[in-house]
Amino acid sequence: MSVANLHAPSLANPVHDSISTYQRRTLGAILLVFLVTLFFSRSAAEISVWCMFVGWIAVLATNCYRGRRLNVSQIAVGCDKLLLLLFSAVCLSTLLRVPDLADRWSVMRELRIIAILYPMAYIVRLNFNQRSEKVLIAFSLVFIVVGVNAVFQHFTGIDLVRSHNDSLRPLGVATYRATGFLSSPLNFAHSFGFLGTIYIVWYMLRRQQLPVGTQFLGAFAVAGILLGVLASGSRGAWLASAVTILALLPFLKRRTVVSLMVCTVAAASLILICSTSIRNRTIRIFDVQEYSNVGRLNLWRANWEVIKDFPILGVGLGQTSQHVGKYYEELNISNGMHVHSHNNLVEFLAGAGIIGLLSYLLVCFYFLAVSLRVYRRCSRAETQPGFVGSLALGCFAAQIYIHGCGMTDFNFSMAVVKYAMGFVWAVTIGLEFATRDLKSKRQSYSDPKSLA
Repeated sequence: MSVANLHAPSLANPVHDSISTYQRRTLGAILLVFLVTLFFSRSAAEISVWCMFVGWIAVLATNCYRGRRLNVSQIAVGCDKLLLLLFSAVCLSTLLRVPDLADRWSVMRELRIIAILYPMAYIVRLNFNQRSEKVLIAFSLVFIVVGVNAVFQHFTGIDLVRSHNDSLRPLGVATYRATGFLSSPLNFAHSFGFLGTIYIVWYMLRRQQLPVGTQFLGAFAVAGILLGVLASGSRGAWLASAVTILALLPFLKRRTVVSLMVCTVAAASLILICSTSIRNRTIRIFDVQEYSNVGRLNLWRANWEVIKDFPILGVGLGQTSQHVGKYYEELNISNGMHVHSHNNLVEFLAGAGIIGLLSYLLVCFYFLAVSLRVYRRCSRAETQPGFVGSLALGCFAAQIYIHGCGMTDFNFSMAVVKYAMGFVWAVTIGLEFATRDLKSKRQSYSDPKSLA
C-alpha cells in the first residue's frame, strides 16, 4: 500500500467531503504564503497566520450553515487534553500572579500557538499528498536566497532590506552576526535552522532517489542552511545542531553516518581555520568568565530563587524579568540582566510553575513521539526511504534542534519560532493522519508505479 493509495480513503470523511476544492486550495495557498513569510518578515507572518485562522473559521462556519455536520474528531490534534492543561496552568498563574491587564494580555499571547495549531493541522491534512514533495523542492530556492544573504551580511555588515544596519551586530573585527531577512540573529538562527533541519534530513535520505538537477539544487540549499546558521553567530544554535546530529545517528545507515560525520568535521574545521571571529566565539562557548555566559548563569541563579518562592504557579509566563531584580540584590549580583530567563524550561517553571512545565514537556514529548512513530511505521513499509518517512524524521530532528536552542534562550517567546513550531507540529499531525492505516508491507513510496 502506498501513501498515495492510502491517503485518498483516509480522507473519505464528512469533513473532507463538505470542503469544496476551491476552499481546500485557498486554505492551502494561505498556508504556503504563511510559510514563505516565516523566512522574510515577522509582521507578514503575523498577518498571514491570522488570515489563515479567519479563513479556517469561515470555511467551517460556511459548511455548518449549509447544514453539513461538523466532525469534531477531524479538528482534534491528538493531544487536546494536554494543550488544555497547558492553557489552564498558564491562565491560572496569570490570574493569580499578574495583576496588570496589559501584562495579562502579554502572557496569554505567548500561547497563541495553540490557536493556530488547529487550523494549520486541519489544512495540512486536507492538502497533504505525495505532490507535497515538489513544494519542498521548490523551497530549495528560498533556503539558497536566505543563506546567501546571511553570508553577505556576515562579511559586509550590509543589510539589503533595512536602510539602517545597526541590527547587524559585530562578530569580529570585520564580520557581523547575520540576521537574514529578520530583525535579530537569534530569531534568524532558531527559525531558519529549525525549518532547515527538516530539509537537510529529507535531502540526506532522499538524495539518491532525486533527479541529478534536484540533487545539485538540494546541495546548494543545504550549504545555505548550514552557512546561514553559522553566520548568525548564535552559539546556542551551534550546540543545538551538534545535539541534533547525535540524536539522528541511531536512525541513519552506517554509510550515511560516516559520510555525515566526515563532512561535519571537515566543514567545521575549514570554517574554524578560515574565520577568526567564529573560531574565537566557538572557543568561548564554555568560558564561564565570558560576558554573556556570566549573564546567563546569574540570571538562572536568580530565577532559581523565583522558583523556590513560587513553585506551584510561578509568577506568570514571560514575567520573570520583573522579579529577578529583587533576587539579584539578595545574591549580591551587580549588573544582572533584567530579561526573560534565556531557557524555555526555566521560564516555564518560574513563570507557570510545576504544572505549567509538566504540561509543556508532555506536549513536546507527544509530538516528538508521534513523528518518531510515523518514521518507524514508514520504515517497516518501505524498502528505501520515501518522502513521508524522511519528512517524519526531519520533523523529529527539527524539534530536537529547536528544543536544544531553547536551552540557552527563551525561544518560545519568539513569534517566528513559535509559528514555525506550530507548522512543524501540524505537519507531524498530517503525517500521522496520512499513515494511520499503513500496513507493514515492504514497498517503496518512491516507486512511480506505487503512486499511480
